[in-house]
Amino acid sequence: MDHTETPTARHYTLRGLVQGVGLRPAVSRLAQRLNLAGFVRNASAGVEIHVEGDVSAVKAFDDQLQQHLPAPANLTHIDSVVCEPSGWDSFRIDVSNHEGSVSTRIPVDRAVCTDCIRDVQQESNRRHGYILTSCTQCGPRYSILEAMPYDRSRTSLKQFPLCAQCQQEDQNPLDRRFHAQTSSCPTCGPHVWLADPDDHVEDPIQCVVTAIETGRIVALRGVGGYQLLVDATNSQAVRSLRERKRRLTKPFAVMVQDISAAEQCAHINDLAAQQLESPENPIVLLPAKNGLICSEVQPGLNDIGIFLPTTPIHWMLTRVVDVPIVVTSGNLEGVPLAVTPQGAEEQLKDIADVWLHHNRDIIRPIDDSVVRMINQRAVTFRSARGLAPLPLPGIETMFSDCPDSVLAVGGHQKCAVALFNGQQAVLGPHLGDMESPAMRQRFVEHVASLQKVYASHNPVIAHDLHPDYFTTRWAQSNSQQLFPVQHHHAHVVSCMVDNNWLDKEVLGVAFDGTGYGSDGSIWGGEFLRAKVDTFQRIGHLHPFALLGGELAIHEPWRVAFTLIADAIGPVAACKYYQEAVPSQIPPQTLLKVLFSMTNSTLCTSAGRLFDGVAALILNAITSSAEGRPAMLLEAKVDLNTSTGYPFEVNTSQLVPQLDWRPMIRKLLIDRADQIPAGIMAARFHLGLAHGIAMLCQHLRKAGSLDVPVVLTGGVFQNKVLTELLVQEFEHMDIPHAVHQRIPPNDGGLAVGQLAVALAQGKCRSYDVVSNP
Repeated sequence: MDHTETPTARHYTLRGLVQGVGLRPAVSRLAQRLNLAGFVRNASAGVEIHVEGDVSAVKAFDDQLQQHLPAPANLTHIDSVVCEPSGWDSFRIDVSNHEGSVSTRIPVDRAVCTDCIRDVQQESNRRHGYILTSCTQCGPRYSILEAMPYDRSRTSLKQFPLCAQCQQEDQNPLDRRFHAQTSSCPTCGPHVWLADPDDHVEDPIQCVVTAIETGRIVALRGVGGYQLLVDATNSQAVRSLRERKRRLTKPFAVMVQDISAAEQCAHINDLAAQQLESPENPIVLLPAKNGLICSEVQPGLNDIGIFLPTTPIHWMLTRVVDVPIVVTSGNLEGVPLAVTPQGAEEQLKDIADVWLHHNRDIIRPIDDSVVRMINQRAVTFRSARGLAPLPLPGIETMFSDCPDSVLAVGGHQKCAVALFNGQQAVLGPHLGDMESPAMRQRFVEHVASLQKVYASHNPVIAHDLHPDYFTTRWAQSNSQQLFPVQHHHAHVVSCMVDNNWLDKEVLGVAFDGTGYGSDGSIWGGEFLRAKVDTFQRIGHLHPFALLGGELAIHEPWRVAFTLIADAIGPVAACKYYQEAVPSQIPPQTLLKVLFSMTNSTLCTSAGRLFDGVAALILNAITSSAEGRPAMLLEAKVDLNTSTGYPFEVNTSQLVPQLDWRPMIRKLLIDRADQIPAGIMAARFHLGLAHGIAMLCQHLRKAGSLDVPVVLTGGVFQNKVLTELLVQEFEHMDIPHAVHQRIPPNDGGLAVGQLAVALAQGKCRSYDVVSNP
């Protein structure tokens, strides 16, 4: 180089989401434009950059670096030092540095970009019709990753060496595939093929299109596992999918080609459109429009899950089929995703009619993410593809001096694990419910894989208090260093993490289905005074008997019976059911339930309260899935009423209670008067929101608690309740927060467990104050 100034050098380490986002090519272009020498490389700590040259050029690089980073990059730290020049004569992208602990973010999978769609669409492009196309801005990342740093040689694409043309693109700084680790083409990349029991075809895509158009079910190998596809406008086809998959009522998600197509199916505002078109590509729950999609897709519900194409394969299918397509997980209900071609043909043999495979191996199975617009925010219900592993910078900042590695294993349903390796904290992707042996085996494999990629060894394990959770038993058999964390404390702390409030004291409202209380009873409607390392139960719902235990989840009429019995007496409860629904509940069953009341477990579950009220308003005698009665009740809400049912704040007890019995008495009067179900559903939601707000106001005043309120737990997936409650808090001038990136349901539980364990680990104590 011809220097006109004294040469100098500077070395940088960039941390955060800096790998798998096109950062090295962007840095290389900037350095070469400024006529600087040196290198950029991936490293365990992030991305390392060394530049040397004229003082003014190095200064210009320092000034412009952050402006030239690619949009997907998320820089959390940048360290730089002036150093001596090393005599580099050019700038290059160097081999990765594998030394040191893993402190950089693992890149997430990203939806196909518009440039790659253009490549696939243009006949003149050599990637025309190549439906596994990707570039530096899109494509698989986490799902194909074997180890960090992120390089092609450490992904499942290592078995596909680049052809001469792809190699030329890879080395050309002006090409958008310059050092794109997932780059491939029809000549050198993975390919797709069709498995159809009926015939052999040369055009796999056309065969899949024909299958969908004729009502058949297609199994497609997606980014993180197999998916099942069927025409969303074909009632018989969707019913067949439900029967074969054994998913009788849970809603299906629907994929459409673009926003215009989405607007034909659902009501979409700017925030929802932004989520739909984001590279994270989540399923977005939106108010459905009637007419196009058959009712079997989301039976009984007002919202529908919509998402746009994830890959060029999906884009091609939605473009050619030209109707909304059901795209759901490729598995039997309660069984892990099928991942390999052989496994898919075996596992899905009684479900799918046609299989579309590809040979880009999936290293890390991952499902689709789900979000819903609540209170003008996108709230994550399922953190998975595109979002997970989800960084937890608040935990990293607060516990940066903690030397321990901590693993938090979540709960029993909607399980996801969280991890702190001494350098970074993350929430891993959604796994599912731990009911079946297959799901438990997947949990074990996932934990081992996550620990390996983050170099976490012999961690302390945080787990739920519930002794019968699989995750609890697994933790107890796999570590001598355990931190049991109360379920609702973990929920509250997860919301504190989500809002960067770990240094605060809060009043947590934790409403869910079931959580093991620190007193051994079943909690679920809790008001907790909480810090990250301590909590005190200072309020709860009025307790009621859980008749039949777990059976009450599947038979919500049992909850309704005990609510009536507590509100107006057991004899009246028997009479009500004999008169209201005589053909559905046999008299002998009622007598058995009546006699069992005195020996039944008491609970304070808000989720079960919703079930009981839904049973009364909607005659929901049975339930096919936990939470479905509450979803149906929310869907019925007609807010053309301003009167809520009465909930009373009862301060006569040692711990104040929110008493639902006046609500039940008024609801029974309305039912007898044949008030429409939508009005009764609205009055329940209005009354509960007001009752929660009144108890919060009382607790803040009585305890001199000048602290914000956080809303957490699966019940606050309910958009109507959450937004009504936020309105109440705003009217009362009570500061408050809800979830956003971390799920309010048990999918976020591990985040709270992780933070609690780290906080308590500092003082090696577990300071729980719990009233009976």
